[in-house]
Amino acid sequence: MIRRPSAYSGWTAFSTLALACASGGRTGSNPPPAALTATTTFVTVLGSDTVSIEQFTRTATTVTGDLVEREPTVVHSHYVIGLRPDRTPESVVLSRRRPDGSLLPNNPRSTRLTLLADSIVAEEVFPDSVAIRRRAGKAAYPVLGSAIGFYEIFLARPRPAGIDTATIITTAIRSPGGRPYPIRFYGADSARIRLEVVRGDQVLRFDREGRVHTFDGTRTTIKEFSRRTGPVDFPAVVRAFAAREAAGQLVANRVGRDTVTATVGIAKLWVDYGRPYLRGREVFRNGVLGDTIWRAGANAATQFETSVPLTIGGETIPAGRYTLWVRVPSDNSAYTLIVNKRIRIWGTQYTRAEDLVRVPMAVRRNGMSAEQFTIVVEPNGAGGNLVMRWGTTELVAPLVVP
Repeated sequence: MIRRPSAYSGWTAFSTLALACASGGRTGSNPPPAALTATTTFVTVLGSDTVSIEQFTRTATTVTGDLVEREPTVVHSHYVIGLRPDRTPESVVLSRRRPDGSLLPNNPRSTRLTLLADSIVAEEVFPDSVAIRRRAGKAAYPVLGSAIGFYEIFLARPRPAGIDTATIITTAIRSPGGRPYPIRFYGADSARIRLEVVRGDQVLRFDREGRVHTFDGTRTTIKEFSRRTGPVDFPAVVRAFAAREAAGQLVANRVGRDTVTATVGIAKLWVDYGRPYLRGREVFRNGVLGDTIWRAGANAATQFETSVPLTIGGETIPAGRYTLWVRVPSDNSAYTLIVNKRIRIWGTQYTRAEDLVRVPMAVRRNGMSAEQFTIVVEPNGAGGNLVMRWGTTELVAPLVVP
């Protein structure tokens, strides 16, 4: 027997958000019936680049949606969320395919989550087997990447009077488990979600009818922005994404990693880093994409290794492995390279107490704009330069091997 969660047991990740959308500030009331039968489209951009399009329909018993995105190849996801009479999620079924309908490598045909009051049951159907897992935990709300349809589940639920903060428990579909989403409401038309993993506030804006209009992640490390638009011919959208991919006109949604190896004097150097794209953005403004401590790349922290002691900007670096960061004030008046002793960490886990050295970086202008962030080592005998290149800007730190 399925035990249903109490009316507000889910106030630990997504309902708040959508509740805000639902009530539009109308505490203790339900949204108008029309809001429960609407078909909605969202376009998500990263800079000037469209990275995903979603279309979904909500009824009193289901939310059915489609999402096309690049990760890095084009993927079409179809989901159906089942709702209980109190409009909390009871189940979700997800299937992910290439635009031609073929399965993704090492992916199931479908994934089904059954959301109980004290656990989550996941069933993955593969071509030759079925895998079933059960994980204990509080009642959770499902999420899927940038999909907004999952947020709109909560539009059907009122926000209790006097409540402007909450924490809701969510679960990823392919990796079930509880993750808390702390949310704060501001006035009658916005709410903010703060997650440590993305550093910064994600801002949700909605109207008096409880419809989400924008979801702004530009203040976070994700940098994406989602906006409600008019209806689209979704199969045509999927075909257009596939055609652009086939023509080599799509920039991968996910940031790839790259390695650099070089020899400077007797030193063997190695750099491992993420390579984000410009996507039409002015990145060296208000810090680097808003960051005053930049990870010099994307995703996991940039790693640097030297086989022998050397100097960077006149400061001694013993042989070993480190992480590299760039300190930049909000007015972009100077750039400082940070060599830090913490390694194998995510790019949001910088700790100043572990700094080894800080050295100034020179700024050069490049006549040809680099769309993808690039790190190179320019050897010159027993010395050379460590160069970070993005757009028309190059940040340079001199290397010397004694």
